[in-house]
Amino acid sequence: MPVDEEQLIRELDAMPPEEPPGDLRSSIMAGIAAERPAARPVAFTRTPRRFVFAAGWAVAALIVLTFLLLVRPPSGSEPYATMAPIATEYTADDVTVSVWREGDLVRVQPRLTGIEPVTITVRWDPQSAAFAGIYGATDASSQNNQTTFTLFAPSQRSVVSLGVHPAAGATAVVVLVDEVEAIRAEVPLN
Repeated sequence: MPVDEEQLIRELDAMPPEEPPGDLRSSIMAGIAAERPAARPVAFTRTPRRFVFAAGWAVAALIVLTFLLLVRPPSGSEPYATMAPIATEYTADDVTVSVWREGDLVRVQPRLTGIEPVTITVRWDPQSAAFAGIYGATDASSQNNQTTFTLFAPSQRSVVSLGVHPAAGATAVVVLVDEVEAIRAEVPLN
């Protein structure tokens, strides 16, 4: 049997309002209070809650940093896997020079084999390569086709980066030790 909602609303509105008994509210509240135990204070005070909250954020930040450092590739690297560059070693009396290609750069790393400091000059053909930077040398000076710096100890690592021109097939890299040519290398660029 279908219910007519409008008819039901009219009948409920037509009923006279009734007041509940005066002690109804107090008897209901007394019944609820009798069934429920008295409230106890929370065991944690405000300071330990803040500590737990801060520790949670610290752990979350540590997880994010770990993810960024271990999973994300370093900036400037290719987003895909590549074979590590293979260095070609050249040896002279006072230095050993590693030369390798890394992306659009040629890297030249002279290493001192003796114990006496030496002045290193790295020269290249400016038609096929250009100076891109040097790492690990504080006294370096550069020109259009060469850079000069000093190696003080065998443990010092200095790397000269050369940007290569895409059209060039190869570039010659010459390493001078105390103004004497020690190594000449022909580096293929493609």
